[in-house]
Amino acid sequence: MPETWATDTDRRTRAPVPDEVTFHTKAELGLKLVDEANGMGVKHACVVTDADYGDNPAFLNGWEARPER
Repeated sequence: MPETWATDTDRRTRAPVPDEVTFHTKAELGLKLVDEANGMGVKHACVVTDADYGDNPAFLNGWEARPER
């Protein structure tokens, strides 16, 4: 969900968007997807991303904290 929607109470009410749906950055979403895949036992040899992840300190720091290649 775009950040502008996440912070717009009126729009969320009209949509209707549940309270548990919140804004997450691209880096947060990428890390969460890898964590969910690992939690479900999805086997993988590597994970590839686009260049935006490689320039994103939040993603790179989060990646370093995980046992991934």
